[in-house]
Amino acid sequence: MKLDRSTIRRLVLEEITRAREPKRKSLAYYIFEAPAPAAIGSVSAARQEIEDFMQTPLSSAGANPAEKLSPMAQQLVKMGTGDDDKKVKGSATGKGDFIPVLQLKASQNEVGKANSLANVCKGANATWDGIDWGDVDWLVEHMKPGANVEFKDALLGAITTDGNVVLDGHHRWSQAFMLNPECSVNVVFADASGLSADETLKAVHLAILAKTDQDKTKSASGGNLFQASDADIVGYFDAPEKWIDPKTGDEADEGVAPYVYAVMKINNITDPVAGKQAAVDRVKAAIAKCSATVVPGAPPRDAMPQADKKTNPISANGVLKALSKGEINYSEPFIPKGAKLSKRVRVVKKADESVSSDDEMIMERWQKLAGLIKD
Repeated sequence: MKLDRSTIRRLVLEEITRAREPKRKSLAYYIFEAPAPAAIGSVSAARQEIEDFMQTPLSSAGANPAEKLSPMAQQLVKMGTGDDDKKVKGSATGKGDFIPVLQLKASQNEVGKANSLANVCKGANATWDGIDWGDVDWLVEHMKPGANVEFKDALLGAITTDGNVVLDGHHRWSQAFMLNPECSVNVVFADASGLSADETLKAVHLAILAKTDQDKTKSASGGNLFQASDADIVGYFDAPEKWIDPKTGDEADEGVAPYVYAVMKINNITDPVAGKQAAVDRVKAAIAKCSATVVPGAPPRDAMPQADKKTNPISANGVLKALSKGEINYSEPFIPKGAKLSKRVRVVKKADESVSSDDEMIMERWQKLAGLIKD
């Protein structure tokens, strides 16, 4: 077929006519012979998107899950009603209360092996989160049953139908676990008693999206701690950031890792080889207990919400504040009385369907192409 101007004009007019049929699909469907983008759709479809998001296990959502919602669904998420959407309450400020690590559950099934093992096993030669992991006296004292391990920033936990779970701070929690499974850590709890751990995490995802217009996630660093081998642990013990003389406990040019020295001290071990093996066994046993707390169906690290300002520009407290105020939509009703959608995704009623103003703009452009082209 010869595609001269007259032919193009006729074809365009035919497409416009077909697009105006009752219960029409988006004009984009006819033009491109494919479904319209998610941005073009009805409010009812957007509602369903949010419901599906909250009902689908986070373990199957993949990375950056909330960003996959359509623009209209994302807009609805931001239109909190201020009433029923207050199922997550609390603040992430304060030092928190000391809770035994064994009474906390992991809400993710993957914890960064490198992030968790390095500080503890290498005896990081610096203070991290208020703790100097290379201080042998501190290590010895906090390996005792009932010790309180206090981080500069408290862990963020949540009271859910799955029990008390860690929402933010899995690396710190696991580090304390490997130091001493009988210790307690400082935790600030959010009250999400009406939601499961999975639903709570998804509500956090939506809060991050609503407040930052993004929902970036990140993978576990160096593999999964819960699958760490003896070789992984030994590798860190053999490359500490500082060496400790196994006889005196002083820093030296060679010797053992700070953690190994502390294990030798509390167990009255004098042989460095036996001391290192005892330290490996202690870490392995702690990891086993730690991994046993994972909530059934918990997602991997790359599906977990990240409110750490480096990944998304918001703090955990900012997330909880928004959820506590009911600013985030994650359950019906999604549209407050009298609320208006933005012009970009405003719903325009046509026959029995709803189409966006974007669709009307496409129609107008094609009409100009069809009728206003001059020979």
